[in-house]
Amino acid sequence: MSDRLIVVIGGGISGLTVAWRLRELGVRAEVFEADEIVGGLAGTVRPEDGRYCLDFGPHFFITQKPEIVARVDDLLRDSVIKFKRSAQLYVRGRFLDYPLSARNVLFNFPPLDALRSVLSFAYAQVLQLGRKLAGRQRPAPDFGEWSGRQFGTHLTNIFFKPYTENFWKLPCAQLAPDVLPASTRLNFMKSLKLLFMRGVKGNVQSLIERELVLPLRYPVRGYGMLAEGVAERVRTHGGVVHVGARVAGVERLPGGR
Repeated sequence: MSDRLIVVIGGGISGLTVAWRLRELGVRAEVFEADEIVGGLAGTVRPEDGRYCLDFGPHFFITQKPEIVARVDDLLRDSVIKFKRSAQLYVRGRFLDYPLSARNVLFNFPPLDALRSVLSFAYAQVLQLGRKLAGRQRPAPDFGEWSGRQFGTHLTNIFFKPYTENFWKLPCAQLAPDVLPASTRLNFMKSLKLLFMRGVKGNVQSLIERELVLPLRYPVRGYGMLAEGVAERVRTHGGVVHVGARVAGVERLPGGR
């Protein structure tokens, strides 16, 4: 075992996982969390002696690494519930599924918007093909232009642009092209193929596509169970997790340590 001590500042999922892995490698590790509970920006508070649970911060992740899935399964075991995703946005007087699908556009949009969306999408695809054949493809400089190329100007202006700007609180011209979740892109493009083709070839779905159709899993006592489980593994492996311990400063010791 190494005699070196690694101090991790912050008891969120990332910090706790680092400490867990360090202990597995035989490295001494201590975590210092300013709050009274672990979880960082994504945890769970349980007021009234735990009579109910309240999650805060982001609490959803997708990974393509099977070892991470295995670790989460081992942490939570049977302490999960399964349910199907259901999210909608209110656009132009209609409720649309999120992620947006081609079926939403055709059958839930007002007729004029549906027509303009289809025509501008088709035009954008023709332009994309033309650039590809002419060898003039270039990366989109920002999200606004990227979305226009992918979905057409009308869908961009009435759906993707306002949603994205409201979420990030920045104009699309200042946002990178990849700020839109991949699940939205996959859902729209694949549902379009399913509408106009007999089927989509290939049985292998990406992880994100599977997340759109398979039940989601959630800890029965809130997302904080994940951080709490990792903290317990750190302690089980001989590490230390301090809560209510705000770091006041970091000093460089002689020798550069």
